Amino acid sequence: MAIKILLLLILAVTFIIYWAIPRSRFAGRLKMNEPLFYLIHIIGIISGFLGIVVTVIFPDEIMTNHLYELILLPVFFVYVYSAILMRIKKGEDILDEKQNRDMLYAISISWIVCFISMFFIYALFKSNGIQGYIWFPLFVFLNIFVFSSSTLVLFKRN
Repeated sequence: MAIKILLLLILAVTFIIYWAIPRSRFAGRLKMNEPLFYLIHIIGIISGFLGIVVTVIFPDEIMTNHLYELILLPVFFVYVYSAILMRIKKGEDILDEKQNRDMLYAISISWIVCFISMFFIYALFKSNGIQGYIWFPLFVFLNIFVFSSSTLVLFKRN
């Protein structure tokens, strides 16, 4: 129960920060640059991979001990940071054209992989290879891992 309260508190503080930072003088210092772009997707790769490994090794604990939410917190924070930047820029793109294009291609790759992987996850579920709601974190972590890794591969390729 304590972990639920902690997660709720973290979410509340994050949304207060999301609301307050664009209105502060600190907002002018926040920028999106190439190293930060890399960091965002490296965090996505690490969280996605870690989530897949923990889901496979500890399938019962991932949901009962809220490891699922804890592993997703870093990804959530970097996405909220991106959303804060979008609020500060008010309609301007925070990413350049190449980053936007590479992310669009990565979304396409991720969608295809996710569509195919859902068939395998469903087959595992029906054959009792996985039980309960464990398919959901596996699916989410796989999507984050594929999206972030394909974004970085596409960005580095050109």
